[in-house]
Amino acid sequence: MKISKRIVAFLLILALVSGFTGNFAFAEEDQAIIIKEERELMITVDELDLRSNPSLDSEIVSKVGKNQIYTILDESEDWYKIESDGVEGWLHNDSIKIIEERKIQNMSLSSSKTILNSFEVIGKGFVDTKHKLNANGTSANGVLYKFWINDLSKNEWVMVQDYSTNSSYTWIPTKVGQYKIGVHIKDRNSSEVLDTYMYKDINIGVTPPAKLNSFTITGSKFVGGNHVLKAGGTSTNGAVYQFLANNLSENRWVIIRDYDESNTFNWVPENPGDYKIAVHIKDKYSRLSKDAHLYKDIKINPAVVYTVTDYGYTLESALDKQMGVSGTKPQIYKGGKPVDATRDEVEYYLDPLNFLQFKPTISKEIAKINTNTLNVRTGPSIDYPSIGQVRINETYNVIGKSNGWYQISLNGKSGWISGSHIQILSEKQYLHSIEITTSTLNVRQEPSINSSEVTQVKRGSVYVVLDQKGEWYQINAGGKIGWVHGDYTKRVNDVPRGMYQFMILSGSSGITLADLNKELTGKGILAGRGQAFLDGAKSNNINELYLMAHSLLETGNGTSKLANGLRLDADGKLINKEGYLVDNKTGNVLSSNQKGKEPYSKVVYNMYGIGAYDGAAALGGTKRALQEGWFTPEAAISGGAKWIAQNYINNPTYKQDTLYKMKWLPQDPGGWHKYATDIGWPTKQNKNIEMMVDICKRYNNIVLRFDIPYYR
Repeated sequence: MKISKRIVAFLLILALVSGFTGNFAFAEEDQAIIIKEERELMITVDELDLRSNPSLDSEIVSKVGKNQIYTILDESEDWYKIESDGVEGWLHNDSIKIIEERKIQNMSLSSSKTILNSFEVIGKGFVDTKHKLNANGTSANGVLYKFWINDLSKNEWVMVQDYSTNSSYTWIPTKVGQYKIGVHIKDRNSSEVLDTYMYKDINIGVTPPAKLNSFTITGSKFVGGNHVLKAGGTSTNGAVYQFLANNLSENRWVIIRDYDESNTFNWVPENPGDYKIAVHIKDKYSRLSKDAHLYKDIKINPAVVYTVTDYGYTLESALDKQMGVSGTKPQIYKGGKPVDATRDEVEYYLDPLNFLQFKPTISKEIAKINTNTLNVRTGPSIDYPSIGQVRINETYNVIGKSNGWYQISLNGKSGWISGSHIQILSEKQYLHSIEITTSTLNVRQEPSINSSEVTQVKRGSVYVVLDQKGEWYQINAGGKIGWVHGDYTKRVNDVPRGMYQFMILSGSSGITLADLNKELTGKGILAGRGQAFLDGAKSNNINELYLMAHSLLETGNGTSKLANGLRLDADGKLINKEGYLVDNKTGNVLSSNQKGKEPYSKVVYNMYGIGAYDGAAALGGTKRALQEGWFTPEAAISGGAKWIAQNYINNPTYKQDTLYKMKWLPQDPGGWHKYATDIGWPTKQNKNIEMMVDICKRYNNIVLRFDIPYYR
């Protein structure tokens, strides 16, 4: 619409009457009248003094900063009066720039060349959330945009984007309050400070907290089982979730998945116990540690943990080496006497599969270094250069294989190590067991009471769970695979007895001191000495339950004479604490009640029967205890643990930490360092392990660990 000459004349008269000295500008088509109503200035130095009067000698009342814009309240020669944070004062024109600003009737300005079509602030009006400042302008040579923000609590303009062709800016307010948002635009060839501008007012409030509506945990409730943690919540800008776990035996919260937009997490517990599981939720832009939370209690039951070790032999090759061992050949007892075992007899006891109800597999290979140092090479041959070294007992994931060489990653670089100096282990795997609770239970071909019977199992027998469908468990009963109903079983922290020989005897069982002393109650001289077993186990990396079981068996539950203290007289004869001569085998006082010859040696104790050989067990055990310096029960417990660990379980060369390894030495089948020649020895020693397992059944914080040999 054209503006009439009458209106123009009226505005001219109005301007003259009011003393207005500004300009009118008219577009070529629709002519918009532009009236200069106020003037502003912008600070051009980093810091400028604001003075009480228009003079350099006047008092400094405040300071202003670069790029801040103020309305001119008054002028006096080279000085301009403004207001900053409620303080009025004067600025000298040496460090300012005057901004000629104009307003039009629709609150936007326009020069004859540049038009600001729109300006909008898009956002939800909450602190820490994104707000998009979008402007749209037109100009003959292209438009340049500058964005400003004024926190009205300070009344200070801050330029957040200088002139550029970018017509938008993302602003994230960091505090609540009232803001004025501005955009300045000009033609890209314009020499003016600005051609036009527009302001918007916006109120920034606190982001509403996220709401947590639900939290569920589904899973087997066993160690090693996958448990799905799932939360449901809502939030203004989108929610993020954090999951935490607290094993109440340790009473320590651990973040198992930090904040993420996913509301689910797969948790695989590695230790049994009573847990509190928590989910925290907050708005994705919230500054708080959490907006809301929920807790769930869950009991994680023990599961059997096992690894598989590949020694690089076929069963046939290992058998050849066992049969060809120098010296005493593998033996078996017949008629109460040891005789050389046949090849078939040796093969039966050597093959782990004859003592397992499942076939172990190596799903993910791990290389364990078994030499002091080993070169890592760029290729699968000693002809390739070395890129570094690995050391004994270190483990690495196998990522490739070639002609007896294994590819690993070392310090972020791929390299190859020789298979001659490593053991191949599987990653940690889990299994669960059930015990039959009824006198006789049918094993069925399919998980249904209508399915045919394949065999029967008896009360108290233990089976590894091969599969589960609803309330039915699949088991291997003497080589016959079938299903039993869970109503007649119970989950147990146990395995079939034949598997005991593969139990790892190094490391800690996890039993507490209180529970250990509870098991030692009424056990003679061993009662109350749980701390000694824990100390001996920890310092020698040996399972405390194995030490306790071994000691209980060897000492007759803490009652043997050797465990309760013996000594030698001046002639080397065996005497008791009071000096009476005793039987060399049993330690019992001889019928003559005769005393030995003084001086007597110190009293010594032997808790594991070390050196107590048949025929003169008490004498041999006492001599070994004197040799080792076991002058207190505690010294005998921890010292004996050291002897067992150094010679077998943690021997730096042989590392025979299972009964199977003590007998068969699978890493060197033809070697001599074997505990016994009897091929049935590992299964005959199961009394120690059986006692350990019986203890484990009574507590929920003990994990049974096994290492099973794998023959190719």
